[in-house]
Amino acid sequence: MGLLLQPFTNCTSIIITQKDTPEHNMFPKFSPAVHLVQHYPNATWDWNIAHRFSITRRLTPAHHCWAHLILLPESDPSFVTVTTPSNQSSYRHRAMETYFNSNPFLINEFVSHQYIIFLTEQRLKIQTFCNQMIIDGAYGFGLREVMIIDVVRPSSRRELIRLRCQTDGRDCLFNIYYQNLYPVEATNFNTQNNASHAWWHTVKCLLNDEEKCYKNITQTANEVAAGNMYFWTVSYFMTEKSRMLLKNSFQEHVDLHRIANQTTFREFTTFLVFGEMLFCQDIKIFFSHSFYGKGELLMASRTRGITQFTLVEVEWLSFVSCYQVKPYTSWVSVLSLPFDKWSWICLSICLAIVVFILSWFPSGGLNLSGAFMSIGVALENSVLGVYETKLLAVIMSFQLFIGSEDVIEKTEYVYYRLLQFYAELQMRLPHYEGQSEILSSYENLAGALYDVIDDFFSGLDNDSTGRGNIPVQPIWYDEPGLLVSKLSGCGKIAYFDKKNNIASLLPFLNDNIDQKAYLSGEDTFFKSIIGWKVELVRDNYAQKRLSRLIISGIYTHWENWFNLVKPRKIFHHYANWTYPRHAAVAKLDFKSKIVTAFYSYGVCIGICLIALAIEILLVGIYRHLLLYFRSHFIQILLNIIVEYE
Repeated sequence: MGLLLQPFTNCTSIIITQKDTPEHNMFPKFSPAVHLVQHYPNATWDWNIAHRFSITRRLTPAHHCWAHLILLPESDPSFVTVTTPSNQSSYRHRAMETYFNSNPFLINEFVSHQYIIFLTEQRLKIQTFCNQMIIDGAYGFGLREVMIIDVVRPSSRRELIRLRCQTDGRDCLFNIYYQNLYPVEATNFNTQNNASHAWWHTVKCLLNDEEKCYKNITQTANEVAAGNMYFWTVSYFMTEKSRMLLKNSFQEHVDLHRIANQTTFREFTTFLVFGEMLFCQDIKIFFSHSFYGKGELLMASRTRGITQFTLVEVEWLSFVSCYQVKPYTSWVSVLSLPFDKWSWICLSICLAIVVFILSWFPSGGLNLSGAFMSIGVALENSVLGVYETKLLAVIMSFQLFIGSEDVIEKTEYVYYRLLQFYAELQMRLPHYEGQSEILSSYENLAGALYDVIDDFFSGLDNDSTGRGNIPVQPIWYDEPGLLVSKLSGCGKIAYFDKKNNIASLLPFLNDNIDQKAYLSGEDTFFKSIIGWKVELVRDNYAQKRLSRLIISGIYTHWENWFNLVKPRKIFHHYANWTYPRHAAVAKLDFKSKIVTAFYSYGVCIGICLIALAIEILLVGIYRHLLLYFRSHFIQILLNIIVEYE
């Protein structure tokens, strides 16, 4: 048994035997091993020890791996049922699931560098069984790699099993049969020859050359994994019209701009990733991996382990509202807000009285120290860490609307549309476990909103047609009248959407006959991580192509092109609005006071320069006058002295 484990010295070996298997000479001396006895063939094991091991990168010569050695699986009573021919596909699926759930694989199937090694006397039966899983589309090994080694039971009880060797001089030459998960052949290739090279690769190993043996296994594994480029499902991302267009374009000279003009960005990106394999009609495949497309990174633990995520951007929502927004006619009025003229006059008089009292009475004369102190007290702020909490508390008093597309076809019921919207919204809510007061406030608000959505779900049924009193509600892009009617009241109502959508929507909202001014701003609460999601696959073809497109800048170029040439159809599109029809109204936005402050700074600098110039001019005039009068005074004085003498 130890000789069989020599090629897997870098692995933690898990030896799976039947309850009547003798345990002598089973454990190797050169690598750790775990012995598990299959006492109950129909039991389901839920062990998983992968999370107990560190995933820190280490400078090791080879990847750590897990080798599950299943010793003589044909001795398992449930295996006989699995390999029994049956025309009922559902029965076969249940039998396969029962058998593989009964084997105690301690590592999750989506952990890489795992080997399932069948040590068997009935190799063809095992190959038939594994091939049938692929043919039926019931492949459930995940990232595990399946191998078969021929063994025989020796007549002597001193040995547990013995390799079926082909003598090569003094060494034992044996075969390891590696399953080809991606058998790519012509349409008429033979599915009955279960041991053919299309289904299994043969790796030849010498018993005393374990390093070369493992190298050959790794090389074969890389060759097999590279075949996943033909095993992807992308048809549901495209309409039949787009599919035929891409097919004809691929057969002719590829004109990317012509394709981009007639497809969506998602269809076009799919073409860039899978252009070489979209229309291979002569390839027969039995199962395929899923290309999920662009979307948000879901934080649910059940989805993180089975998908690969290629990051594109971290997205924050912007908002638009006319709450307490007033038109203004000059930048001076910005600095006077929120008080009117008489309020500023009263405040100035009060401040002047205080300055006079502090500047005159303590010393009995004019003293500027008191004036400086009073002005400093008026401008000083000793309150710390309060505004953030108040800002977060006021969000819940607003009614928020978030834009959404009609992903689900419209029917007379809106239940499923609401269900999808709020499920995605819950995924956006931040989760934080720490001591920061500000981030804890975010977490508390997110938890409160999460509970509100749960309560809303509990009262929602298939006949629901309304959105209730929940503070965050969806509004669909083909409802411009509803959006305008909600926002035009200028109450505590805000509309949230992506930044570029808000930028294109703002001119439409401000073009109103009532001359109501809307402002926009940025928000960091509804944050989401956007990227492309693909199924977790060894040597993932789709993920590698996407990464190259993003790193090279090709993806960004075409994304900007689509945003410019084919912008998203939102409210103003359905309202047939193309340009402003009413006079523009000056409005206050978040940059107004900053710009006004720079204007004020420039004016003050100008006044100071003018005052400096006037002061220099006056000093010069004063000196000239002083010299003039001094010289004339001396001359007059001398004349008087002379006349007197």
